[in-house]
Amino acid sequence: MEPPAEYKELRSKCPVAPGRLFDGSKIWLISRHKELKEVLQDGRFSKVGGARGPQAVRGMITTGTYV
Repeated sequence: MEPPAEYKELRSKCPVAPGRLFDGSKIWLISRHKELKEVLQDGRFSKVGGARGPQAVRGMITTGTYV
């Protein structure tokens, strides 16, 4: 089974993208293995609200680390 075509576009254009869950919660969608592995191994990221994760990801996007 192939993933939706939108994932291919995200992987090529914006592998770390902001999004929202069904309940309105803000999330970061990580669509490439390399970036996902980095985030999972980095202690600065957390699923706990208010953690530095989104800010750290935002900084990486801004500085071009992930794009």
